[in-house]
Amino acid sequence: MEKIWNSEHHLGKLFVGGCGTQLGLLATCGTLSVLVLFLAVCGVTNAISVAVSQEVALIPAETATATPEPTIAPTSAVLDSLLGEVQLLHGEVEYLRSNLSSAPVEAAAVTLPTATPTPPPVLVANQSDVNLRSGPGTTFENLGTLPYGSSAEIVGRNENSTWWLVATGNGLFAWVSDNLVVTQYTSDDIPVVSIPSLLAYGADQAVASDADAAAAFGGAPVATGGPPAIGDDAVTPRELVPAGTPTAIPNAQRTFVEEMPAYKRLRGHLLIPPVSESVSPHGDQIALTERIKLYTVTTDGALTTIWIEDNADFGPLGNVVWSPDGDYLALEVGYKQKYCKPCAGVIVLRLADGKITQLEHPGELDLGAPRWTQDGKLLVNAFPAEPADGIAYEYSLSGKGVPAQGAYVLSANHEGQRWFPWRPGKTWLVGSYERADSYNAE
Repeated sequence: MEKIWNSEHHLGKLFVGGCGTQLGLLATCGTLSVLVLFLAVCGVTNAISVAVSQEVALIPAETATATPEPTIAPTSAVLDSLLGEVQLLHGEVEYLRSNLSSAPVEAAAVTLPTATPTPPPVLVANQSDVNLRSGPGTTFENLGTLPYGSSAEIVGRNENSTWWLVATGNGLFAWVSDNLVVTQYTSDDIPVVSIPSLLAYGADQAVASDADAAAAFGGAPVATGGPPAIGDDAVTPRELVPAGTPTAIPNAQRTFVEEMPAYKRLRGHLLIPPVSESVSPHGDQIALTERIKLYTVTTDGALTTIWIEDNADFGPLGNVVWSPDGDYLALEVGYKQKYCKPCAGVIVLRLADGKITQLEHPGELDLGAPRWTQDGKLLVNAFPAEPADGIAYEYSLSGKGVPAQGAYVLSANHEGQRWFPWRPGKTWLVGSYERADSYNAE
C-alpha cells in the first residue's frame, strides 16, 4: 500500500477508506446507470406512442369506411306494409284536423210525426180485363187480368211512365199499361225499375220457349191456355225476383271485398279485425269498421279517411251500407249513456261534407238492419228487444220515419255489398213475410 500511496500518480488516494468504500462507490454508479437507462426507455416509448396517435388522427374518413356493407332492397310486402301504415296515419291526421267529433249531430225528435203519410200511388182499371204482363210492353207474356174497377198499388215504372209495375198481392208483381188505367198519387218519386229480371225479354227476343221463359222468371211454369183472371179463386201472376241492382247483372263477374289489395293493406294495420265492410256502388271505395272507427279507403289504396270515432255518446257497431248513388253511408251505432233506452240506433253519413244525421226512434225502440231502396229511401227495423218482434220503418234523409207500407224495390243489402258488382237486390212487399225485417234478407 505504501508503494501505491506514494506512487507517481497518487493512486492511493482513490482507496481512502479501504475496500468497503470502493465497493459502495461501484454500487452507486451501477444504480445510477440503470435508472438512466430506464428513463431513456420510457422516453422513447412515449415518443413512439405520440407519433402513432398523430398518424391515426390524420387518416382520412373515407379510408375508415372504404368498404361499405351491402344494402338489402325492401320487398314488395314490406313496402305495402309501410304504405298502409302511412295511409292510416294520414287518415288519423285528417280526422283530427277536421275535428269531426265536434261536428253537430242532427238528432231528430224522439216522437214520430203525427201527420198522415201520403197515400201510396195506385192505379184503377178503367176497362174490363186489363192485361197484367211480365214486362213493360205488349210483347211480354200475359200473366193475368185486372177486372174493371179493381185497383193495385204502383211500386215502379219504366223510364217514360207508360207502364207501371204493380203489386198484386202475396208478394206478386206484374206490369200494366198506362193507357188502360187511371192513376192516383203518382209522382216522379216512383222508382224507375232497371233490375234485369223485372225488365224481362219480349216474346220476340231472347225468351224463345216456355222453358226459357220459366228460367227468366224464377223457374215458375209458364201459363198456357189464355190469361186467367185475378180474384179469390183465380191464378195469380208468379213472383218476379229481381236479379240485381242498377249496376249489376245476374251473371256478372264479381270480386269479394276481402280479396281486394286495399282492404288487405288497411286491415293489416288495425288492432281489431273489421266486423263490417262493403264496396261502393261504383267500386272505387271500401267502407269498413272494427267498432272503433268508420273508415273509407279508395280501392287503389291511395287515400284512407276516418269519418267516425268511438266517443262518449256513441260508437259504430256495423252493418255499413252504401246508398245506390254512393253519396251516403248508413250504419248501426250503439249509445253510451248509462241505462240507455233505446241503446242502438242508425245514423246516415253524407260523404260530401261528413254531416251525420241520426234517425229518430219510435218511442224507446232500438233501430237496426238498414237497407236502401233504389229511390234513396232507407228501410230500418224498429224493435223492442228481439229483431224478430220489430216493425219495418221507412226513413228519409232528414232522419224522420214512418211505418213502411206497400212494396219497395230494394238495393243490395249489406252482404250483397261485400261484392263488386253488388249482388242482387229484390222487390219486397210489407206483410208478405212473417218477420218485419225480412226486407234485409237476400
